[in-house]
Amino acid sequence: MNSNSRPSPFICCLLRLLEINPSSEILKIYLNQNKFKYLTALVLMFIRMTKRPEEVYNLFDNYITNFSKLRIQLNDPQFINGIPKSFSLCHVDEFVDDLLTKKRVVDVILPRLVPRQFLIDKGIIGERQYLVTSLDEDEEGKEEPGKEEEKKEDEMEEEFVSDSD
Repeated sequence: MNSNSRPSPFICCLLRLLEINPSSEILKIYLNQNKFKYLTALVLMFIRMTKRPEEVYNLFDNYITNFSKLRIQLNDPQFINGIPKSFSLCHVDEFVDDLLTKKRVVDVILPRLVPRQFLIDKGIIGERQYLVTSLDEDEEGKEEPGKEEEKKEDEMEEEFVSDSD
């Protein structure tokens, strides 16, 4: 909603999507397209409002690494250096995080979401796989390039010492 209490086009589309209540197959088609980032955000908000918590967490894990920019309309303009600013920039991953952690997103109060840790403790969903931890595991498996060369030199010295004896 803007300062005149008129709903934004995003809210109007969300209402229409709630009226239509598309099937899961159609939602997957909407989510798998890469051309319309606002359609992705719209469907993510619809899923957050209508689906079960385990479905929400499992699906949103895929979009936490999406860094597409979204322009969000502010409720009231903010004045920066005397110039009114009616929009702010955010990324899809920030939008997903807001959907998971905040009670109100784009001026819509969201239904209560069961905490992720509760579902993990019950064994309904698995732990979130962070990109950083997977990179750390890959680095642990690989040795530093200098160490590999040192090992080869040590092996060659051992062979040379054993040959000379």
